[in-house]
Amino acid sequence: MILQLREPQITNGLLFCALLCLALIALARLNKERLFVLVLQGFKRLKWQDQLINEQERIENGTAFVLIMNFLISGGLTIFQIIRRRPCSDFDFYLLLSIPLFILLYWKSGQWLITLLVGKHEVTRQIKFNTRFSFFFGGFLFLGVAIFSLLNVKLLDHLLIFALVVFIILLLTRILKGIWSAYLLAVPWYYIILYLCTLEILPMLVLFGLYGARFSSFVK
Repeated sequence: MILQLREPQITNGLLFCALLCLALIALARLNKERLFVLVLQGFKRLKWQDQLINEQERIENGTAFVLIMNFLISGGLTIFQIIRRRPCSDFDFYLLLSIPLFILLYWKSGQWLITLLVGKHEVTRQIKFNTRFSFFFGGFLFLGVAIFSLLNVKLLDHLLIFALVVFIILLLTRILKGIWSAYLLAVPWYYIILYLCTLEILPMLVLFGLYGARFSSFVK
């Protein structure tokens, strides 16, 4: 098991993952000069995809893929530092480590389901657009938390709280922007309520049911 490796080996592996994330961000930055500004604006504002006529304002699919990979690796890096300090079974270890992938899959599957139900509606494209920026910005936040905890061991005691705060910020921002987008596009309220119950609240209940009890053992 990975946790049975010696401490220097684990530390070197964590540093390698952090450097890999920085390299991915640097690669994305080479492809998009105003990357950080665009990601910050796209996350905190409700930007309409159809209004991005200027190519300088768009983030291409290749750059988006690199930033999503950064989200998965930096999220896994943060979670690994949380669970490495407490003994756990192999199953729990890999299950907890898969949380960033689970988030990616359930957000993506929600988009696919909406597209399947209503077709290529403007609101489905806007939800996809909003979700991508949540992944981009979340990858930056998780990487920052992971690097600071690597540099300062004392932060490890509060790492779970930091990670939860980041996740809640991403989740609430995505939900609120999705609701506001649907409202501005005149989507009926019963569709919005159905969307919230089936594609936001229900998956979150599954997420907390699956991971909540396991994470509770890491809370002092």
